[in-house]
Amino acid sequence: MLTAKQLQNAILITVSMLLCIGLVMVYSTSAMVAKLDPNTATSYFFIKKQIIWVLLAGAAMLACMEIPYDFFRKYGYHIFGACIFLLILVLIPGIGKKYNGARRWIRVAGMGFQPSDFMKLAAIIFIATYVDRNIVYLKHFFAGFLPVFAGVGFAGLLILMEPDFGTCCFVMLISTLLLLIAGIR
Repeated sequence: MLTAKQLQNAILITVSMLLCIGLVMVYSTSAMVAKLDPNTATSYFFIKKQIIWVLLAGAAMLACMEIPYDFFRKYGYHIFGACIFLLILVLIPGIGKKYNGARRWIRVAGMGFQPSDFMKLAAIIFIATYVDRNIVYLKHFFAGFLPVFAGVGFAGLLILMEPDFGTCCFVMLISTLLLLIAGIR
């Protein structure tokens, strides 16, 4: 049986290998396109951007590895509330940026992010926090199921308003599965 540290190292090695394969794929599929495009002028344009994102994601991953689980238990509702706030902000013209008919992006310092992507993780943390604090109420519809599903349903409604049907389905499906696994009927 693997220890927690060995499992963590195995996951880290696997993710690193997948990232390297992904970088090779990005370069092999975009080098000629970038070279032919007059706006990029170099075949390394897209791979440079991808490497920057990999480094930022790697730094975020290493930082998150140091966060104790109790942090999420303590601030689970706050994380979910912050993501709800971001989902509301993205719907405000001037703050949320509209691309191809959908207002899904918030741009900060020249970089964009989708709050709905953060909601995927925030919903999991929210449900885990709720289940941890309210395990005795899970068998009851009004005291157990309805409050948590109302929160996740509101997040799903905000995501649908962007519109982003796929992400909404994903958040609702994961939330439903987590609640079923937790013991809600």
